Amino acid sequence: MEVKKDIKNELFKRRELEIVIEEKSNPSFVDIQKKISEKFKAPEQNVHVLKINNSFGRQIFDISVHIYDSPEKLVEIKNLLKTKKKR
Repeated sequence: MEVKKDIKNELFKRRELEIVIEEKSNPSFVDIQKKISEKFKAPEQNVHVLKINNSFGRQIFDISVHIYDSPEKLVEIKNLLKTKKKR
């Protein structure tokens, strides 16, 4: 696991990460959530995996993750995104 970008976003109370992982098969969002939780010592409910990208035939995955300071902040942001999509 290699961290490409690690930014602390004080406005949203989260840590924004861009990570590269080498796996033999496609990792699930839950697997990534557990690995990030273990590596950065954050509770699983505070970790939000945004996307997992790779190129066909490659075993390298580019992953975007947010680690929130509290689970309440994560729920707040998700609810905000849902209301914006409805408009």
